Amino acid sequence: MKGNHADSGPSWPQFPDIQEEIGEDPARYLSPQSDMSPWPRLRAISSHEVAAAWLAVARSVGASSKIQTFLEERKDELEQPPVAADGGDQQ
Repeated sequence: MKGNHADSGPSWPQFPDIQEEIGEDPARYLSPQSDMSPWPRLRAISSHEVAAAWLAVARSVGASSKIQTFLEERKDELEQPPVAADGGDQQ
């Protein structure tokens, strides 16, 4: 996956396909050129698809291993079926 560098615009790689798919471009937060902390947004990820998209961008832009590990774990966590209060699977 490659980001496109726009001639006039943000100084970080852009991922228009990801932006179209999930409604935002994670590179805005994850790129080393960004001055925005990604952690508030990372903690708010609530779907497997969004976590997977963020992870793909994180790998592409060379985000820190701490961020990549967090996203891998979050993606895996969201992939699991919910567990009912009684310990059984919710269906």
